[in-house]
Amino acid sequence: MKSIILLIALLSSLTSFAADKCKDSNFDGLEAGEHYSKLQYHNRFELLYEGDSPAPAGFSDTFGVAPNLCHDVMATYLKHKASGKTYVMFTTHDDYCDGGNTIGIIVDMKLYSQQKLEEAVVAEIGDSEVYCN
Repeated sequence: MKSIILLIALLSSLTSFAADKCKDSNFDGLEAGEHYSKLQYHNRFELLYEGDSPAPAGFSDTFGVAPNLCHDVMATYLKHKASGKTYVMFTTHDDYCDGGNTIGIIVDMKLYSQQKLEEAVVAEIGDSEVYCN
């Protein structure tokens, strides 16, 4: 009986990401640990642009500070089709920045442009997987 209860608890914790409410409801219901690169092909988002970018200002915990600032960052701009909100994923792509595991953040562009940095981060990327805040 104890093993059945333990198994149920374990299985429910594995799916908790998909069931949880995200800070930004446009990210609700994503699969647990979804790979960040899949978002641009997700049916609820439209890819606007993808290219090299400097590390975004104000996120030293993720991208470091000079002289150890991560210089190999990719910016992927996504538009949520239903709401029209625009997001940008900033992700690292060099081992000296992330130890071989892509890290980054997803920010709400409107809040970021208003310099509301803490509010702007709607998800974090760790080991290439998206985790909503």
